[in-house]
Amino acid sequence: MNKLDILFNRYTAELRGALAAARAWWEALEARERENAATQESDFDLEHRWPFGYYTHPYVLGVCHKYHLLLEAMNEASEASAAEAQVEAPAAQDTDWGEDDVEPDTTGDDEETAFTDMDVVEPSVLLIDALHGDQEDLADAVTWIVYWPVGVDEHDRLI
Repeated sequence: MNKLDILFNRYTAELRGALAAARAWWEALEARERENAATQESDFDLEHRWPFGYYTHPYVLGVCHKYHLLLEAMNEASEASAAEAQVEAPAAQDTDWGEDDVEPDTTGDDEETAFTDMDVVEPSVLLIDALHGDQEDLADAVTWIVYWPVGVDEHDRLI
């Protein structure tokens, strides 16, 4: 398992927890709304204030924001490391043709993972696309996030 798989596993676990907490908040809010008004109008007001329900609660958005920033930092570090390694690598020689530069994996961990052989991945791939399949319930949840809570500051750094 590589660092992206570890990050993905932490993200999905934290996202599940945030969704559970947000769902509990939503259910309590619905119960209060029902107590305060006996008409369907109260339900409309709730949906009007929170059109995407608990999926866009700050708990959930906070997890998405956190892991987006973590992934961007990991990507920057991987890209810097790759650029450094490229500068330090000796120039190829004609005698190098046909030689395998990749050392065999002797760790005994032959399990293919979602991010095998990847050092850099776009945030949308890890935070949204990779949820489809085994984590379909989480994929359905993040579908309701119509914008991702990530922006840039005055120095073009992600915030």
